[in-house]
Amino acid sequence: MKQMNNKKGLIVLIILVCIYLTITVVLNVPWKKLGVPGNGGFNDLRGALEFVEMVHSNQNPFTEMHGGFWHVYPKVWGVFYPLLQVKNCRTIGVIVTLLYFLTFLTFIKIRDYTDLLIYALIIVSPAFMLCVERGNVDLILFIIVGLSLFFYKRENIVAVAILLASFLKFFPIYGIVAYKNKITIIISAIIFILFLYLIRDQMHYISINLQRIKPYIGAYGITVLPDLLKAKLNVPILFTYIFQVICAIFFMFLVRPINLSDQKNDFTFLISAGIFAGSYLLGVCFVYKLIFILFAIPKLLDSAKIEKYYLFILVLIISSLWENFTVGMLTKITPTIGLIYRILNQIVLIYLLVFFIKPLYFKFIAQSKELVLLVKR
Repeated sequence: MKQMNNKKGLIVLIILVCIYLTITVVLNVPWKKLGVPGNGGFNDLRGALEFVEMVHSNQNPFTEMHGGFWHVYPKVWGVFYPLLQVKNCRTIGVIVTLLYFLTFLTFIKIRDYTDLLIYALIIVSPAFMLCVERGNVDLILFIIVGLSLFFYKRENIVAVAILLASFLKFFPIYGIVAYKNKITIIISAIIFILFLYLIRDQMHYISINLQRIKPYIGAYGITVLPDLLKAKLNVPILFTYIFQVICAIFFMFLVRPINLSDQKNDFTFLISAGIFAGSYLLGVCFVYKLIFILFAIPKLLDSAKIEKYYLFILVLIISSLWENFTVGMLTKITPTIGLIYRILNQIVLIYLLVFFIKPLYFKFIAQSKELVLLVKR
């Protein structure tokens, strides 16, 4: 594969993003035509800012739907008032978006045209752009975690960043499985559990509101396929759960474990694997949460240059990121084909779940053996 200068590759990606945003924002071409179900209004960010203001004014933000949202954030967001206010929504949205793209572009390294193609398909994918269009707070968490990964050799810095992100929205805590230092894992887990205990009154409302949220097309998680088949084909939910377990067991024999060492790309891969697997098993997630899968891409690109199997994994990831667009195109032909693709994509996500869990499992076994030996001594 022909080599490429990293700076030139980044310039190409910047131009691509500018063209995309010019089409959607300046020329006002509907985002839906590009597979993003929205209108570019930073709606999620606006909802989060309303939440901040409600917490500041001592209102209960959990008991009613506000602005079309059931709030699922802990009240710790209130500390950001008056920095975060609804009246500044567009300004905050633009700043967060710019910081997100800056984090994305500084995190990656483009060495050849394969790298460029992969990152181009990722950065303008419907999943990633949905997060931008909605101004979802996951962008803020991505920035916090992504910037900390530049200090991957100082694991404590990463641990603090992941804890901070987890206080704002719980799912980044799954990234602690990547830590090499077992003490760091234990301390992080204890601090997070203590945090959950301190906000236990809020957790009741958050858990209820999470169950009220029904993601539209482009969701992933352990409950998505059962709900989809029940709604569309009236398939019993229990049957689908059993089917998913059978698929996961079958895929365990097909998935090839990825070789890991102590390099930066290996560490960020495990962070991504933990967040993806944890959020998947949590239940149901909007597809924009897949932005955290970016942290696994450099390692996959490294591995793909040695073994083509990992290029296949990259293709599966990209196909999942583009599900909204693909389903939209296929549904125009016939809704049945669109539904079949959605079902197949959920099976692909089960395969990816097993792929990401496998190295985490091996890491857990290795650390457990080390702990046993340490205790015996």
